[in-house]
Amino acid sequence: MIIRGGGESRLLEQAVRPSELRGAVIRLPMGRLALGIVWDDGSPFEGQVAVAGETETVVNGRAELEDIPFGAYNVTVMGSGGVEVLRTRITHSGAEETIRISSSSIVVRVYDALGRPVEGASITIQSQRIPGATLATAAMGPDGSARLAKIPATLAPFRVTATYGGRSEERLSGPGEAAITFPAIAVGGALIDAWILLAAVGLIAAVIAVLILAGALSRRREA
Repeated sequence: MIIRGGGESRLLEQAVRPSELRGAVIRLPMGRLALGIVWDDGSPFEGQVAVAGETETVVNGRAELEDIPFGAYNVTVMGSGGVEVLRTRITHSGAEETIRISSSSIVVRVYDALGRPVEGASITIQSQRIPGATLATAAMGPDGSARLAKIPATLAPFRVTATYGGRSEERLSGPGEAAITFPAIAVGGALIDAWILLAAVGLIAAVIAVLILAGALSRRREA
């Protein structure tokens, strides 16, 4: 029997003669459980894994648990912040088991109301299935886009939020590309509502027109 987690479980039961016990070597059906946990492109996963009532840190795509009885086990893989990214089942027989995490990538593009790229906008990717859990963050480059890779595919659909000038816009997205447009015009790190800018331009145009008309009238009087 083996005692784990306050309980007992049977490891081996067999009938033997007393004479067979002289110098006998009893091999128990248990051993080190070695797990290789990688992304679907083969790169190492970093996080945690829970199996057989124990939780281990995954370092450089590997985790090991000592003295685990052979058999079938449910395995839960967790990413940063303890977010569950995969549940699977393995059979432990002494050989290393490899678990692959299916990943997604998203290219996010951010524009203002004039269709211009918004450089410097910050992006947050969250899972629609796990409210509040942040999966990835990025800042927009000069072309107003950013590519976020190695996002667990099992957590789709994704909530993509763009923040700039104190304002935020969001949309739901799957793997691939997500475009977000602010209903305002980006000017010097701030967002100005289009109607305000148009009103200001109209006012300036009106002032210029009045000045031109006043100048024309003044020249007529002088003539």
